[in-house]
Amino acid sequence: MGLVADLKSGGAGIRVALPIEIGWRLRDDREQAAKIESTSMPLELHAMASRAVVDLSPEHDDLLRSDAERCARTIFDDSFEYRSNEGIADRGRRRRTDDASWSPLIECVRVEVDGHPAQRSIHRVVYEPGTESIIGRLVIPVRRGSIELRAMAVTNETGYRESLVTIVRQTKSGAGSEQWPAISQADFDAIELDAQLPNHPLSRVRAQLDKWLEPGAISVVAPANRAAHTQAIQHVRFTIAPPPRTIASTSHAGRGFEVERFTRVELGTTEDSVLHWSVGTIDRARLRDGRASLDALRPLVEAMHPEARGVSWLSCPVPSKTAASCAALAEIDVGFGRRCVRFRALDREDHARFVIVYAHRGWSDAELDALLDRAQLDRDRE
Repeated sequence: MGLVADLKSGGAGIRVALPIEIGWRLRDDREQAAKIESTSMPLELHAMASRAVVDLSPEHDDLLRSDAERCARTIFDDSFEYRSNEGIADRGRRRRTDDASWSPLIECVRVEVDGHPAQRSIHRVVYEPGTESIIGRLVIPVRRGSIELRAMAVTNETGYRESLVTIVRQTKSGAGSEQWPAISQADFDAIELDAQLPNHPLSRVRAQLDKWLEPGAISVVAPANRAAHTQAIQHVRFTIAPPPRTIASTSHAGRGFEVERFTRVELGTTEDSVLHWSVGTIDRARLRDGRASLDALRPLVEAMHPEARGVSWLSCPVPSKTAASCAALAEIDVGFGRRCVRFRALDREDHARFVIVYAHRGWSDAELDALLDRAQLDRDRE
C-alpha cells in the first residue's frame, strides 16, 4: 500500500484526499512518499511521512523562524550552485542571497490543522531572470512522527509580479523612473496581489496551502503525543542537555553500543531541512585500533543516514576546547546540496563516548560547536 491510500484512510495519522482525478497524474506512490502532478498547470503536490517531529512550542517561535531562514537560504544557495555546476544557468549571474538583507523565506508560521498545531512555510528555491521556483510546506506532527504536504510551482515567465507593483507605485507617486519609490520583496510578495496574478507560482502555492487549511480538508486521526517525544530514554552514561527545539526521535542499542537521537525540524521533514543530534557510547573493542574517530564511527553515521553511504566524505580534525580525545568535521557531497558531520568523542577505559551533529552546511562552525557543547562527555550521569 502506498502513502496516498494511507492518507485517504487515515492510516498515516491524518486523513486527506489528494487530487487523483481528471487534471492530475500520480507520478510516484511509495510507503513514505508520493508525488502528484497537475496536467493543466505547473503545480506539483508531494506528501512525505517521516519519523521527525517538529517542535511548535510558542516559546520557540523566534528560533523556529531563524531555523527556517537558515535552511531556506542554504537550499537556495545549493540550488544556485547545482544549476551553475550542471550548466543549467550562467555562472556569472547574480545570486540573490549575496544581499544579506534579502531572504528566500516568504513565510513561516504556526497554524492549526483540525485543532492541532502545524507548521506552514513558503520559500523560494530559484529566483532569477527566466526561472522562479517556489515551495510551500505544511508539516503536521502525528503520533509516529510528521506528515509533510508540499506544493511546488515553477515558471519560466518571470518579473511580471514585480513589474505590476513597480508600475502601480510609479503611477501613484507620479515620479519619473529616476525617482521610483523603494520597493521591498515583501511588497512584491503581498498576498493582495494573488487575486490579480492567480497563475504566478507564489499565488498557486499559497492557494494550495490555503485549500489544505480549509475546515474539514484535513483530519488529524492520530495526533502527536508531545510527552512521548520530550522524554528521551537517555541510556548514555554522560550528562546531556539536548539543544532547544530538538525532540527525542529514536534510541538504538546493539552489541556494544547505544545511541540516543534527537531531531530538529527547520523547514520540512526531509534530510535537507532536519538537524540530527546524536549521542552515545560504544565499546572500545568495536573500534578500529581501539580508539574513537570519525572513520571508526562512519558505519554508524551511515546506518542512521543512508544518503551518506558510498558518497564522498572530506574530513579533517578540528580543535576542541572541551574534553575530547578526537574532534572532526566532515563534508558529505550528496549531489544536490551538501551535509556536514560535526563530531566529538572521548575515550574511556572500556568505552568511547561521542556526540555527532548531522546537518546541512548552512550552520556555522560556532553554531555546531555550541550544539556539541551540550553533551558533557566527561561528566558522568548522576
